Amino acid sequence: MATLSQELIDEILGYLWEDAGALRTCSLICRSFTPACQKELFSSVAVVVDADGGRKSLPIPSTQKLLALIESSPRIARYVKSLKIIGGLGHKSARDDCRLTLILPLFHRLTAFAIEAKSRQFPPIFLVPIRNVLRLPSLMQVELGNMPFELIPCGASFNHLSYSNLLDSCAIRSPKDHAHADPAQSTKLISLHLANPSWNPRKFFDTLLSSTILDVSHVRRLYLNFVEMPVVAHGLAEQFLRACSNTLEVLKLNPSSVCARWTEEEIETGHPDTMYFFDIGCLFALRHLQIRLQINYWGRLVHLEPDVVSSPYPWFLHILKAIPITNRLEELSILNVYASPLNSLPDEIEYVPWDKLVPLLSENFPCLRKVNFLLEVSPDLWALRKIVNATHPMAVDFQRSGILEIREVPADHWDPYESRPHLIRKF
Repeated sequence: MATLSQELIDEILGYLWEDAGALRTCSLICRSFTPACQKELFSSVAVVVDADGGRKSLPIPSTQKLLALIESSPRIARYVKSLKIIGGLGHKSARDDCRLTLILPLFHRLTAFAIEAKSRQFPPIFLVPIRNVLRLPSLMQVELGNMPFELIPCGASFNHLSYSNLLDSCAIRSPKDHAHADPAQSTKLISLHLANPSWNPRKFFDTLLSSTILDVSHVRRLYLNFVEMPVVAHGLAEQFLRACSNTLEVLKLNPSSVCARWTEEEIETGHPDTMYFFDIGCLFALRHLQIRLQINYWGRLVHLEPDVVSSPYPWFLHILKAIPITNRLEELSILNVYASPLNSLPDEIEYVPWDKLVPLLSENFPCLRKVNFLLEVSPDLWALRKIVNATHPMAVDFQRSGILEIREVPADHWDPYESRPHLIRKF
């Protein structure tokens, strides 16, 4: 080993970044191996604030263990590029434990930071330490769960924000930089992920659009997850879509489960609830549309009544028809999901309307080059294969054209972003 330079040793060990066991073994071989192995081992760290608060089943160390490790080896804090903190905030034991306020100032080179609270009560003691982390110039990705909007500082450098369950905390005053923010110094987001934004979706979208802290007019990639939200959230999201209509290239959508309840007749006759549609025709720069469609089968809820099958395809066809023919959509990905408490499926129902879908895609989308028809791998995969009916003549012809591709994918394929910066490490 004396003939190899340290740079070459570090390069070789860098190829083990996914194998934590091999990195631990190599770090014990000789001292020249230790720094490179530790850089990979501790590049992504996840910790839980309250180790005794119902998270014992997770293989995640506590803040106490992380703090003790950094105190014994201070250089480890410099290696951490991605930090994820889970649970505990607002819990009684967490309020008594201020270790989180001691840990956060130790990390100066983070590129990704995620924090998810277990409680909907946010202690003000954590406001300043978390805001200081969000001000780091090296930070690029931020994920917030059950967090107040007041956490986001003015002039932050990150360009990706993932927000779930906006916390409306009356106990936290709006910071001064929120009240006197300069729009020229606002955080310009490139990608945004919104999942079940809050119990008050109207206030959430109003906050995003009226805030001078965040600039959403440059967003190129957007993921909206409204599966647990009321359908009114669809209508509210349209205002947000218009704000980034000139730059948005990729839209990933998980619509409200209510969309599957509407029949084609209700949509055509203008049912009151069907007024809340996504009008994505305003997205002039849209190149890739990804959508998750769940089909439910509940059998016969009442004797002698027809089978209850709910499908979002009538709603989805209405969305596609509203897109002008001048669109630039190049790729469409449809993830098909099936849910049912039964082990049977009626044969006489056409679940995927190939006779309507294929002509619509062929005539109204001149730039379309690829249609990915994805089937979620699950115990009910047999039902999905039957639902999709890949042997339908229209589907067969569309596949022969090279545009349509039907394939089966694992459940975790529906990930809002391909990169996963937060790998759980045991130490």
